[in-house]
Amino acid sequence: MWNRPNCILFALLTIPTVAVAAPPQPTAPNGEHWVGDVGMTSEQLAILRTQLAGSNRDTRQQALQQLSHLSADSLPAIRTRLQLRRGQALELQRAREAITGFRHAVGSRRADDDVDIEPGVALVLMQQRGTVTVTMAETLLLLRSLERIRTREAGLLMALFVDMDDGLWMNELRRARRRAGLWMLPALLELRSHEQAEVKQWARRGISALNMDDPKRATSVADHHLAAAVVRAYASPLDFEAMPVLVRLVAADETQVREAARWAVSEFGQNAIWQLRELYEELTGQQADKSWKWERTAHELYTFIDRKRIEVASTAFAEGMRHYLEGDLSKMAARFDVALRTYPLASERADMAVGYAALGDDRMAHDDLVTAEHAYQRAHRLTDSAEARKRYAARLWFARSERAVSAGVVDLAGYDKALALDPTLAGAWHARNVLDGTKRRQERQQRRWAAAGALAFTLALLWLLIRVPSSDAIRDEAKREPKQGCEGSADAIA
Repeated sequence: MWNRPNCILFALLTIPTVAVAAPPQPTAPNGEHWVGDVGMTSEQLAILRTQLAGSNRDTRQQALQQLSHLSADSLPAIRTRLQLRRGQALELQRAREAITGFRHAVGSRRADDDVDIEPGVALVLMQQRGTVTVTMAETLLLLRSLERIRTREAGLLMALFVDMDDGLWMNELRRARRRAGLWMLPALLELRSHEQAEVKQWARRGISALNMDDPKRATSVADHHLAAAVVRAYASPLDFEAMPVLVRLVAADETQVREAARWAVSEFGQNAIWQLRELYEELTGQQADKSWKWERTAHELYTFIDRKRIEVASTAFAEGMRHYLEGDLSKMAARFDVALRTYPLASERADMAVGYAALGDDRMAHDDLVTAEHAYQRAHRLTDSAEARKRYAARLWFARSERAVSAGVVDLAGYDKALALDPTLAGAWHARNVLDGTKRRQERQQRRWAAAGALAFTLALLWLLIRVPSSDAIRDEAKREPKQGCEGSADAIA
């Protein structure tokens, strides 16, 4: 028997359930399109160059910013673009006019003015975007990226500009060298032996301009990373005048400098035997065995130098592992830092990488993004596992992107790089979805489905209440109908 309660129950049970499908996740960039871990390809740089010639001002400005602020991971792509550029024959007069236009746009009237003409590129491209102008703009922006990357490899690529466009870039190279400062020194030292006379001359003038002609002075710069790069540059190719200075650095307190000096000694080989024997006698108080070749002499010398460091580093590592197992990650990191500064223990690097990664995860959970980024950097540098390196690099990009957001800069590309390396990084998916509006679109769609479902329910319920008669009406209707017995029913069936 139908009545209103049954009708309502029927309505509730028969309203179709609306299944809201899970929204599609953003597609992570295909790994094959990245250079190294996260760099750009030459094809991507070519696209940015095309955007420089476009009419959309915002797109053009974004391309300009990217081309002038490329990372070290994009160096292979920059090399490819510059080599292609060197093969292009531009009309020199128009090329010179383009450079002059960039300079005039920032108010300079002299080619040797010490001014940065990069801001003039955007101003000129607003009015003129011919092939030569755009080509010169791209070339200038790539030079700015090399200047900002500040590595030996970036400095070496600057040599491609020396004879480009019949020497038109020499003023810009001089300004770039001055702005980069000492960071150009390793590349300049190596370029002293370049096959092109013009490059040799440019490099030697640069070393003199930096007042770094003396190897002892050049290897004593305050930055340990830079000092190590300088040491390696003196052995690429071999500089025998610098060899006595380099040999004494095998006992340097700074790990990076010490390792660079020992690599340099291995490059000099038997040529360094007398300096090694001299240092061995000075430090141990005993003469080195004359039958030892340079390898044995170096090994005995390094063993004596490192003995105390190894003891200190081993103790610090053991204490750090104890703190790790106890869950005190801050104390763990402090002891690991001591171990790494004192003597990098090769066999314990993987364990320390795991510990630093755990610290990074913990700090991310507490929004301590600076410490998290530093911890992921350490983990990424220490591990020898390719899979772990990708995982730690992904978290490093995630931490950097979160830091950028906290500073008011939305870097969706950083999240994409993280997800390209580790598509399972849930935090990066969530953050990216929120920042690019995906989450808001999902929430709006779900609210629409919910509203549609509620409306459908209400309409169905009203329809049933209107169409289904009450129980009193059903009884009245039953009284009016003639009753039929079983025989009548049988006749009807027959």
